[in-house]
Amino acid sequence: MDTKVEMNKAICKVFFDELLNQDNLAAVDKFVDSGVEIVNPFLGQRSGSDGIRDINEIYRIAFPDLKANCTELIGEGDQVVVKLQLSGTHGDVFMNIPATGKKLSWEHIAIVKLVGEKIVSYWSMIDHLAILQPMGAVAI
Repeated sequence: MDTKVEMNKAICKVFFDELLNQDNLAAVDKFVDSGVEIVNPFLGQRSGSDGIRDINEIYRIAFPDLKANCTELIGEGDQVVVKLQLSGTHGDVFMNIPATGKKLSWEHIAIVKLVGEKIVSYWSMIDHLAILQPMGAVAI
């Protein structure tokens, strides 16, 4: 067992729990390097750790009861893949779609690179179809 990999996985689990379940923005300062590279930013998202705060705010406003369950943690070297199951009630505007009051659930996969116990690179894939379709914004 690689203790560095296990530590990195534990850091990611605590980070996402504190940020998403406890709405603790101090987790960004604690676990994210200020110059973190955000590989695929959301439209209008700032760079660095401020960008992590931006995306959290977008989701927190739109889904005020946002919760996350970490369902997978896979680590190798200095990278960790985190699979989250998120849920929340659409209570405010999201991607220009007015609140629907619907309870939604979707997956989020993040690949993070850690150096010195800080996240220095952040790539994520969010299942936006699972969000937008129940809102009525996308028909299939």
